[in-house]
Amino acid sequence: MAVLDVGVDYTHQDLVTNMWDGSAAGYPNHGYDLIGESVYNSIPDNDPIPMGAVENHGTHVAGTIAAVGDNANGITGVCWQAQIMSVRVLDSVGTGSTLNIIQGIEFAVDNGAKVINMSLGFQGAFDTLRQR
Repeated sequence: MAVLDVGVDYTHQDLVTNMWDGSAAGYPNHGYDLIGESVYNSIPDNDPIPMGAVENHGTHVAGTIAAVGDNANGITGVCWQAQIMSVRVLDSVGTGSTLNIIQGIEFAVDNGAKVINMSLGFQGAFDTLRQR
């Protein structure tokens, strides 16, 4: 399951064993970062770990979905054996673009995601997203 958000802390004790292994596809850090440091100066990279004020949102969403169960730590996700693919489409303050979201969806689909979660707020028209 892909989580398109501000990134996921793939080192979190309740997520680390349920993160997608993208090594064979060239993505050793469990996903992809389409933002880099800022949506205004985006340089994509292979490290979708979040940085900044709203960083916990993607990790929270991933935990709700797939936090490891039966490990005596924290919580258990709804589907606690699912694999999470982190696709960072928003920067550290939750800003992103329609293009980043489209590219994130394409990355997830191209790399085998069967389900995509996008717990995103959005202002404006969705025309570009609808056309794709």
